[in-house]
Amino acid sequence: MLGGLSLKWNWRKRREAAGASTSSPNLVFGGDVHVVWEKFCRYFDVEPRIVPLQPGKYTIGPDDVQAHVDENTIGVAAVLGTTFTGHKDDIVGINDLLLRIKRERGLDVPLHVDGASGGFVWPFLYPDSKWDFRLEQVRSINVSGHKFGLVYPGIGWLIFREKADLAKDLVFEENYLGKTDSTFTLNFSTGSSMVLAQYYNFVRYGRAGYTYIMQNMQTNARVLAEKLAAMGRFEIIGPDEEQLPWSRSGSRPTPGTTSSTSPGSSRPSAAGWCRPTPCRRTPRT
Repeated sequence: MLGGLSLKWNWRKRREAAGASTSSPNLVFGGDVHVVWEKFCRYFDVEPRIVPLQPGKYTIGPDDVQAHVDENTIGVAAVLGTTFTGHKDDIVGINDLLLRIKRERGLDVPLHVDGASGGFVWPFLYPDSKWDFRLEQVRSINVSGHKFGLVYPGIGWLIFREKADLAKDLVFEENYLGKTDSTFTLNFSTGSSMVLAQYYNFVRYGRAGYTYIMQNMQTNARVLAEKLAAMGRFEIIGPDEEQLPWSRSGSRPTPGTTSSTSPGSSRPSAAGWCRPTPCRRTPRT
């Protein structure tokens, strides 16, 4: 939400400088996003331009985004590691599209990368893959520590490409207990235990340790995928693509039916079991 707020404030400032209307901001993202993006749009009066997913295609790319971008677009949000299949949107392709729009139409539309899950995976499993500030239009990235950062909930980061990408009006200077600090949050007092846990993991594991852990998880996921595929009842989704270190399968369709990406999600719970699943809600198609 903080990243979305900065996108909106900076867009509004650009529009005001051009003497244009600021009444109809919109944000472009795919149906593969976390629900927080829809919450942001509803809470802060931004039109959500949700790119629907297609059968067998669970991420979005430049061709999907292009028709939705206009002068009122505050930004495009792309996902690095979706909660549905673990894959990433075509971030390079979307970046190239936004660069072309900037050249041809004069619209400087920023790209935000939602790396909540993938931000702690791609640097270790796919270090040569470009999704971050190596791409010109990527202006901000968010990452969660309570997923693949390997700590409990409550810690995350919002990183800006440069200081100007954080709207100054959103930052407050507060003098508390004799010390002046800058604050940019939507909450107030909170604990610090997760900060200490994350700091410990950074020191304990380092880059080599996180790489080892992610590679081990990836190996386990691939073994599981092979076992599922060998059963002949499941179809592994995008096994050769860059993805989070898990396996995602869909049931093979029978005549008159369509495949499901979560065929066994409800059955364990009926027997009293709780099974972790990356799918938090039904993707928009």
